[in-house]
Amino acid sequence: MTGFLLLLAGAVGYRYEPPFLAGLCRRAFDIFLEYNARPVQTDRVVLVDINDESLVQYGQWPWPRTRMGTLMSSLWKNGAAAVVFDVIFIEPDRTSPVELSRQWKNEFGAEVQISGLSSNLWNFDSVFAGGLAQGASVLGCFMEIAEAPLTELPERETGPYRGRFFEKGKPVRAWLPQAGGSLQPVPELAEAAAGIAFINTLPDRDGIVRSTPLVFAYGPGRIYPALSLEAIRLFTGAEKAGIIYDTSGIEGVREIQILNRNIPTDGHGRLRINYRSTRFASYSAADVLRGDLPDSALRDKIVLVGTSAAGLQDQVSTPLAADFPGAEVHATAVDNMLAGDMLSEPRWMPYVCLWAMLTGGLVVTLLVVYTPALLSLLVMLSADAVLLGASCFFLRTKQLVVPPVETIAVWGIVFIGVTAVKYWQEERERKKVRKMFGTMVSPSVLNYLEQNPGSFSLSGAKADATVFFSDVAGFTTISESLEPARLAGLLNR
Repeated sequence: MTGFLLLLAGAVGYRYEPPFLAGLCRRAFDIFLEYNARPVQTDRVVLVDINDESLVQYGQWPWPRTRMGTLMSSLWKNGAAAVVFDVIFIEPDRTSPVELSRQWKNEFGAEVQISGLSSNLWNFDSVFAGGLAQGASVLGCFMEIAEAPLTELPERETGPYRGRFFEKGKPVRAWLPQAGGSLQPVPELAEAAAGIAFINTLPDRDGIVRSTPLVFAYGPGRIYPALSLEAIRLFTGAEKAGIIYDTSGIEGVREIQILNRNIPTDGHGRLRINYRSTRFASYSAADVLRGDLPDSALRDKIVLVGTSAAGLQDQVSTPLAADFPGAEVHATAVDNMLAGDMLSEPRWMPYVCLWAMLTGGLVVTLLVVYTPALLSLLVMLSADAVLLGASCFFLRTKQLVVPPVETIAVWGIVFIGVTAVKYWQEERERKKVRKMFGTMVSPSVLNYLEQNPGSFSLSGAKADATVFFSDVAGFTTISESLEPARLAGLLNR
């Protein structure tokens, strides 16, 4: 009964995932993922880092958009296939002459004349926009999370939107992550870029980023891609990405398609990230601006521009690192999709795990009850090893997530619980035997009775038996002539 109750409790915990239990299981599986992590699988993703060295040489952030235009020109010159910014340009460049003139007039009421400057340099944003328009560039935006879909967009959303999605089998229920607002790039920049994509990553309850949304729905008719997904779309030359729902409409998103690539997601369009054991190639923005790059360093590559300078750091926690650059999360997702080794946890996997949990737990219960403890322990440990090996095999070869932690934990709890009850019951029987026969029989007989409590009974029974009875001849006379201590010694001999 104890085993069945523990199994029931384990199944309920697995189904409803209490926060403390889910957190422990996720952390344990993180160790499993770290052990099975593979190095970067493609050479198509490169990081350009606005680091401390870059700020020391070119000044504090934000840089003038003319410098960003120079950076873009250098990236295109070095053969970048796509340039993706993990940065949001939500305000016009304040250092532009046109902006300075406006500010000074508002502040001091004076007209400012600037002479000797070419007319095409009056608006620095136009310079940067010109650089963006030279190739497949993506600017970042930020989506503010909402609990329910918006019926209409806020009035401030006047920026350009270019839909790049089609939906197949769309159900009535809103399965995609919903945005209640957004931070968009300057309209002039947004119009020049080839795509706009959100930079959000959504951590789990414990603050660790294990998966990332590939799409966000924003009001009626707008769907925004993640940086990684838009980078893949532009890199492959696809016109649109497809959001494919399950045919029954009750499990949400099944996958996202880009040309012939099928990207498995959970029901809400989130990608389970297959983190790498090595880091991506990275170059300082200062090196790019100076032209100090190795030959072909950026040629035909997806270039992710991010920041790691102190005060600008975009750091997140992942299963492999407590401080991980946010740009590398997007880079990892891109590498996953290019290599085709995205992690996948099929919808039916929890049912398989639950079946294994219950079946194995029942076997463990029966083994503990009817076999020696050592044998049942060896069998259970062997089953644990088989499950861990199978999980490693499917993760490495099929990229299938087969979580072994919950199942092994339930088996262990059942084994410990049933074993404890069994030993408690056996100890109770031993105490009963000692109380009844401890002063009447020899230690060897008492030991036999303790090990075989069912071999005796106080009730009568009919049997053919031989009884041996002996007496000490003349014991009465002997006992009267000896001291008690000597008499006891004699009897013991």
